[in-house]
Amino acid sequence: MRIANVTNITVQYAGQNVLKGVSFEINAGKKLGLIGTNGSGKTTLLRILLGQETPTGGTVSVVSGTRIGYVPQYVEGGDDELVMDWLLAEYIKIRESLRLSEESLATAPPDEVDSSMKEYQEARDSYDRIDGDRRPEQAEKVLDSLGLQGIHNQTLGTQSGGEKNVLSLALTLLDDPDFLVLDEPGNHLDFMGLAWLEEFLINFKGMVLIVSHNRHTLDRVVQGILTLEDGRVKRYEGGYSTYRATHLRQFLAQQADYSANQKRLAQLEALVKRLELTARARPNPKAGKRLRARRSQLAREEAQAVEKPTLGVSAIDAEFATEKTRANIVLQLRGYSKSFGDLSLLENVDLGITSGERVAIVGPNGSGKTSLLRDIVAEGEWDNAMIRIGPSIRTGYAAQQQEVLDGDRTILEEVMASPPR
Repeated sequence: MRIANVTNITVQYAGQNVLKGVSFEINAGKKLGLIGTNGSGKTTLLRILLGQETPTGGTVSVVSGTRIGYVPQYVEGGDDELVMDWLLAEYIKIRESLRLSEESLATAPPDEVDSSMKEYQEARDSYDRIDGDRRPEQAEKVLDSLGLQGIHNQTLGTQSGGEKNVLSLALTLLDDPDFLVLDEPGNHLDFMGLAWLEEFLINFKGMVLIVSHNRHTLDRVVQGILTLEDGRVKRYEGGYSTYRATHLRQFLAQQADYSANQKRLAQLEALVKRLELTARARPNPKAGKRLRARRSQLAREEAQAVEKPTLGVSAIDAEFATEKTRANIVLQLRGYSKSFGDLSLLENVDLGITSGERVAIVGPNGSGKTSLLRDIVAEGEWDNAMIRIGPSIRTGYAAQQQEVLDGDRTILEEVMASPPR
């Protein structure tokens, strides 16, 4: 049974076609992966499917009554907001609206009773829709089921990137969706969290559409792959490995067609040149007619030439040219500790990194990895006895939540704002 149908969707930004006639369908019980390069329009396509954005052209139809749950790439919420308040924000708003409508109905004069009754009924319907009487209890159960016990009264700002990802899923599950749409849900999850997410999606009874760059997750979870490339979507059956094998076979076949076509065009070009020489050497009507025919044939076949196939190589080709540092000490931690209130994350950490080393920090979500990196960037210097960085070392920081970027600037302004080195 078809649950959702996307038909000939087009999207234009600043005169450029981002999506070009995208069409696909999602059937009951199916789990699909959506892949494509960064900036190819995956999130835009999800937002159109959810009705959050209007396409330039095309239509989206979803079976009436389908409950869609959306897990976005980034969690929106204030750092000082309590986890439970964030989870229950919609419930609190609807509950307050119901309370006010009850008061208005109780004090309404006779000529306003009908309108007050209508407002009350609308508020009551919204409250019943989210099962308001049980919503707080359900929120606690969802947190516990997702392994987030005890964080009800913690703030969002104290949660790691992975914990925020799981919280986003928890918020979605409160509405008991039968169609889950997830945008890079495993971005900040640790190994255990990713394994848990995969098992959850495998066992989920409804439909799933997941944007992910994790090949292992796509192999384990999905039964089909949608590729978004050059504004168009193609569908492949099976997981990521099956898609890659199929795509490679198609690439090799297209490459053979392209090579044969290029050989044919080269032969025609050589023939046209010979005819041109003949026509100049011995001008006559027959030679001219034959030359015009071959030129027309060459132009026609060039217009219909087989496009050179690609394997979708990333457009990013960065090369970093840096001078080798003369410092031996890159980073020294001596007795470093980190805690939030009564919660102790790291205690008396000693660590040394020397020039040329490459070190990875691994650990469960919420164990303090990002907190450690932030302190190194913010406080690390040669004169800091606890977090010492070599005197000739320049530190670059690629932040998990992109908080080092100014969202009000254009890309060019942001790059130009970086001081010269």
